[in-house]
Amino acid sequence: LGISSCENVTYIVQKTQLFKRKILQFLGEGAYGKVFKCFNSTTKEVGAVKVFEDDYEMQVELDNIQHLSNIDPDEANIIKYIEHFIFEKYHCIVYEILDCSLLDLAMNRPGTLSPSEMRPVAQQLLVAFKALKEAQIVHGDLKPDNIMLVNHQEQPFKVKLIDFGCGGFISDLEQGMDMMCDGYRAPEVTLGAPLSKALEMWNLEVFLDFLKNLLHVDPEKRLTVGQALRHPFITMEHLINSDSEYVQSANDLMAVTLKTSNRAEGDPDQDPQSSAASLESPQSSLAFGDVSSPPEDHHMSSEPEESDWSYSPGCIILETVLAVVSRFAINV
Repeated sequence: LGISSCENVTYIVQKTQLFKRKILQFLGEGAYGKVFKCFNSTTKEVGAVKVFEDDYEMQVELDNIQHLSNIDPDEANIIKYIEHFIFEKYHCIVYEILDCSLLDLAMNRPGTLSPSEMRPVAQQLLVAFKALKEAQIVHGDLKPDNIMLVNHQEQPFKVKLIDFGCGGFISDLEQGMDMMCDGYRAPEVTLGAPLSKALEMWNLEVFLDFLKNLLHVDPEKRLTVGQALRHPFITMEHLINSDSEYVQSANDLMAVTLKTSNRAEGDPDQDPQSSAASLESPQSSLAFGDVSSPPEDHHMSSEPEESDWSYSPGCIILETVLAVVSRFAINV
């Protein structure tokens, strides 16, 4: 397993064992840890073991993920935490084994992801953020390599959110905190303005660029998670009158979101009396939301016009500006 020139990784791999776990494969590394696919000889299960070099960063991630332990990870679309142990001088956190990141998928296939493929990803991320908000946790590091496909062969575009090492409790957010990576950093972070849970929605918008109402510099004007879950892009209400093969394919891809439909209902930021209708199954209604009135001025053809859904020039420019400003702010 000659997988890395990094001294500590080589050392760990040469040991071949991590506390009764046989190392099967080096999976990758992030800013604070390296991840190994390991076989537990006691439980006979395979897991992903994240090995930390920094005790403080390990404790931050452990505190966050343990705080979420009372949430069903499959329903909330977040990675399942198994346990924590110490191997010699290294702290290790064990997670369920997943498939590959959305970044890996995008880089290893021709073309870009289509709107029908990104729709279930968007819905599942919104459900994950809704669960985090209810738990009063901020993820703080949404990017394509922190979105993992569960099993792309058996469950296409079923995803989970991973890596909680940059997050924390909403109550601990402080003005002037340095968080989020370049290109995804909310303007209030860059500008040193007061922080709130709304910064996650900017994070998600820069990643997806489909909900224009999320991209507000003023956090108070951004959509909430609940409002975003009822957006026509997610509910597919603009496709309600079409029975084309494209729509059926989009409908099939959204099937992976059905198990999380209960958590997707409602909006903790709104009065329950004013909440929109609960999500419906696509088998009973094409739209995943309230479609009591048809959308205005939608001219349906045999192939819905979603092919141009991509990063708009404005968003690309804005993301680039934010990245430059963020770097400048850090350096000064």
